[in-house]
Amino acid sequence: MKLKFNVTGMTCAACSARVEKVANAVAGVDHAEVNLLAGTMMVDTQLTPERLQKMVFPHPTVAEIIREAIFH
Repeated sequence: MKLKFNVTGMTCAACSARVEKVANAVAGVDHAEVNLLAGTMMVDTQLTPERLQKMVFPHPTVAEIIREAIFH
């Protein structure tokens, strides 16, 4: 399943690279790609958005992005 998240709060390429790296390291994520200019993150995964949020909760930057996408 492909999920699209709106990304807020990132201001540089280093930030987006970090978020992308953390998201790609999550078990169950096949591929994650952050587009800083568009303010989006595309995730190809078998996880539900809620499950993905739980998986990345220890990673505050990505967890906040996913929380915003799910609950706002």
